[in-house]
Amino acid sequence: MENLGLVARMAAHFINIDPGATDGEINRYLGVIGRHAGVDRALVALASADGARFDQSHLWQAEGVTHAGPWQADAATTPWLHDRLQEREVFTLAAVADLPEEAAPDRAFLARRCTESAVLVPLFSAGQLLGCVGLETVGQSRAWTGDDLAVLQLSAATFAAALRRREALEALRAANESLERRVVERTRQLQETQAQLYLHEKLASVGQLAAGVAHEINNPLSFVYTNFNALRERFAAIDQVLAAHQRVLTLLEGDGDWQTELQAVRAQEAEADLEYLRGDMDELFTESADGFARITTILTSMRDLSRADHGDQLRRSDLNRLLHDTLVIARKTLSQHAEVETELGAVPEVLCMPGQLSQVFLNLLMNAAQAVAESAGGQRGRIRVRTWQSGTWACCSVSDSGRGVPEAVRTRIFEPFFTTKPPGHGTGLGLSISYDIVVKRHQGRLTLENQPGQGATFVVEVPIDGPDASRSEAAGQS
Repeated sequence: MENLGLVARMAAHFINIDPGATDGEINRYLGVIGRHAGVDRALVALASADGARFDQSHLWQAEGVTHAGPWQADAATTPWLHDRLQEREVFTLAAVADLPEEAAPDRAFLARRCTESAVLVPLFSAGQLLGCVGLETVGQSRAWTGDDLAVLQLSAATFAAALRRREALEALRAANESLERRVVERTRQLQETQAQLYLHEKLASVGQLAAGVAHEINNPLSFVYTNFNALRERFAAIDQVLAAHQRVLTLLEGDGDWQTELQAVRAQEAEADLEYLRGDMDELFTESADGFARITTILTSMRDLSRADHGDQLRRSDLNRLLHDTLVIARKTLSQHAEVETELGAVPEVLCMPGQLSQVFLNLLMNAAQAVAESAGGQRGRIRVRTWQSGTWACCSVSDSGRGVPEAVRTRIFEPFFTTKPPGHGTGLGLSISYDIVVKRHQGRLTLENQPGQGATFVVEVPIDGPDASRSEAAGQS
């Protein structure tokens, strides 16, 4: 009963230990078993991967016992013991002298260890030989009892289970680490692919706007060029007057007839109409400065929209300003199909990814323009853009006077690559990317208010204080 209690306590203990403590606990319980059995050494030897040898992995040795080298069993050093283990036999040796003649190498090995008697029990797990558990006495023989073997066999089963459990958990940990690395790498690849898709869609939209943007730039550039030619003519007249003044000054410094020359200067001033030139040049400079400002605004908006922004940086941005810049770029394309009405309300700065929200606005505006173009029958339609604040949310809507979204496809409009446009007229990514940006990246909402035959309204809602604020609000409501 005492033996059974020992083994039961040991088995219960090993069920709950941390896998990292397995080796230390096996060594500790070898000591418990060794002292209980009254032996000098208790050991565990584990089989190599190919099962060709068994090497000591754990050892307890009684105090005062001469230290021996590591225990091992292989075909060269201990061929007889090695064969017994390969046959998975329980081996008992009351005295070294009892070994058969063919076990001379084994006898020599045990003698070097000062071993007089030994018992070895195989370690099994799921039919696989893992190694063995052994007890040894030094300097005296011993007859091994059935209780000794029972304790050792039950201990072997416990140790085998603990070693297998550790091996399985280490394999699981390695698999988890490998999986985590693969997930991280795959996530990185997906993020890169997603960023490329975003950029592709953004540049595709910019490409569609290129002709209109070129026209928008050409208008101010044309009158700046015209003003430049006018200024060149004005400066030619002023230059002649300045040259005449210079001649008068030269005559004044000498004894020349400066009065006659002064009359000629007055005549040139009258012919050039200096007062008119001064006012006209000021107006030309003002107009040219306005033209340069318009060109700068368009180019700045184009640059901000086209830059390869991965959109991971949140910063406070003016939603109305983002819409204004997007409308500047898209104005020519939109004006070909519709009158654009804006009603931009008072909205505080939003913690967002501004480059990505600009892309959303551009996608929605281009969709609205295409919807109007397809339904207007040559007539100009209407696009209405509104912004407002609703509690902790900043909102924007883009409405068109098109035919609306057919109910048959309404549930699919945010699917990647889904499009109702003919080939070559859309990637099918605009609304999908917009949904991803608004809903997944900003924790916002992108919804469709549809009136078949009368038009569609897309509503963008994003939390003013950023995605984390949306999560906190959702958690508070739950």
